[in-house]
Amino acid sequence: MVESFGNNKDDAPLKDLVIDSHTFIQSQPDPFKWLDEKGKLFDLSGNQQLDEHPWTGVLKNGISNNLEGAEDYFVEAIKVTELTGGPYPIEKLFGRISII
Repeated sequence: MVESFGNNKDDAPLKDLVIDSHTFIQSQPDPFKWLDEKGKLFDLSGNQQLDEHPWTGVLKNGISNNLEGAEDYFVEAIKVTELTGGPYPIEKLFGRISII
């Protein structure tokens, strides 16, 4: 976790995450029971399909939003290639990419 949530200087971001998480769960009537229940939502060891998990929709929405943002960048890049004096050779590359 230190490698994933820390930085190259110290583990302060991880420390902050742990403290913030602890502070947040204290608002629950039974904080550790609540935390255990929420942790089980990420258990993939059963026979459940990935689409049946409650967090899958959130991930799909995030991925969809990122792809829409990427599409916007490609559309803008294509417009730049169409400008007078624009980078015409790149237009051929972008022309082969199908925007969904």
